Amino acid sequence: NSNQLVSHRPLGGHESLVKRFAQIRTAEELLKFISQYGPLESTIARDTSVRSGLDAARQFRDILSCKSKGPKKVAAVFEAQARKNRETPRTVEKFVGKVSIIPDISRGTRLRLTTDSLLNAIWWELNQKLAGETIFRICRQCGNPFEAGPGGDARADATFCCAEHSVLFH
Repeated sequence: NSNQLVSHRPLGGHESLVKRFAQIRTAEELLKFISQYGPLESTIARDTSVRSGLDAARQFRDILSCKSKGPKKVAAVFEAQARKNRETPRTVEKFVGKVSIIPDISRGTRLRLTTDSLLNAIWWELNQKLAGETIFRICRQCGNPFEAGPGGDARADATFCCAEHSVLFH
């Protein structure tokens, strides 16, 4: 609401922003997310509309809900979304930033992503989650995605994101 810029370190020490971003359904939730983590787009394109932010959150939910159905379903949904949004006319790809190999004293080398926006960094994190063994489920009560199985928020066979939602549902 002003021209004053506020410094943010959105990815420093936080758990998965993918999950938090995918849970956004209202303009108020989007504003709270942006207030906590910073603008979705770079300072060059700061005037991102509420509608485009909510559309992006819905895209994340749709893709995460397909994870348990296999890579072909994820690819089909991603491709349909990209074509609908006309990201690129000939190919279906999402540019998220520049990847560099840098020295790391504990591993030798590591990859570093440089991106111009928080939204692109969250797209990178989504890809990392989809490429890994993480199991995503959609809560039967609230409809939000949650991580299940080893390293997740719940058991591998869970159908609710938390015990409270299981109780409410039943």
